[in-house]
Amino acid sequence: MLGVIEGGKPGPVIGLRADIDALPITEMSGEPFSSEKEGVMHACGHDAHTAMLYGTAKNLLNRREEIEGTILLIFQPAEEQSPTGGSQRMIDDGVFDEYKPEVLIAQHVWPQLPPGEFGVMAA
Repeated sequence: MLGVIEGGKPGPVIGLRADIDALPITEMSGEPFSSEKEGVMHACGHDAHTAMLYGTAKNLLNRREEIEGTILLIFQPAEEQSPTGGSQRMIDDGVFDEYKPEVLIAQHVWPQLPPGEFGVMAA
């Protein structure tokens, strides 16, 4: 799924990506927010990833006139099914046919980092 925010000023196309898929694992936590679907759960933070990109989108939309360029909001399914799923499937389906990002930024939770810190990795 692709969302597009056209900024109020000319500029580059920037892609922000979050994975949105569940994993083929049966949840056994017993928490009230546990998966209701047998054999499928969000085990590595995909709910958090989706929420972070959605929150970013809401904030960017409120400041659309200040944005220089275009922001692509890339909600990527099937990340765990690479190489046949995930980004390659979205590319094959034409996600970048109209907009070609100069930069793609993906995020992933990293529970081992202390609160208030974040890490950056180049691909």
